[in-house]
Amino acid sequence: MITTLDIQNYIADKIHKNFKEKVVERDAKEAYPESCFFIYIDKQEMHSMNISQNKKIYPILIHFKNPSNVTVQETSEKLMRIFDFSHKIKDTWVVVSNFECEIYEEDLMLAFDISFYVGKNRVREEREIMKKLRLKKEE
Repeated sequence: MITTLDIQNYIADKIHKNFKEKVVERDAKEAYPESCFFIYIDKQEMHSMNISQNKKIYPILIHFKNPSNVTVQETSEKLMRIFDFSHKIKDTWVVVSNFECEIYEEDLMLAFDISFYVGKNRVREEREIMKKLRLKKEE
């Protein structure tokens, strides 16, 4: 099963391969470069889908700060193309959905969800098998 760190590293690698700007940790002590990306994964959700599976959902926020000499609209479209539909992270296929893009004071905020299914860790109960069944039929 994949972890939050696996998802964050995968997103950072995709950004590194497609953009010249750095992905910076939000807790970094040094000054931020002129333009950079931040990746936020602050929560996760899990929904019971059926008797054997849960659906895990990770809301992702990519913040593109101070895009110098870059068109914000082009960057948002490129990011949506890069992360559109499904991806394989380690041994798990994930689905990307619910894209939302907002421009705030020339910074780009792109939000989307990454979701995948995980099996439930259920303990099987051992029960005695019925040996005879007697039916009484009334007329």
